[in-house]
Amino acid sequence: GNLSTSKGSVEYSGETISRCLKIESKTSIAFTAANDGTLTMVFGSDGAGCTIYVDDTSYEIPGNGILTVNLSAGSHTVKKNNGTPNLFYISYL
Repeated sequence: GNLSTSKGSVEYSGETISRCLKIESKTSIAFTAANDGTLTMVFGSDGAGCTIYVDDTSYEIPGNGILTVNLSAGSHTVKKNNGTPNLFYISYL
């Protein structure tokens, strides 16, 4: 994916975030979680209705742009399903 500062901004957790990652067909975010937790991804308003794969499960990005997924410890991958959403923030807690 490509980073951009021209896709607007989002407000999350009291911060304004203006740099994003464009989730494209070749974009893949991989990580290994040491513990069970919650993956939080914050997308721009253009992401509403787009879908993202977390591992092999498709999730629709809600209208508020905040997608949360409970995950178990282990390896995980985030990829595009449909649309081209812009990811402004990601965390795993």
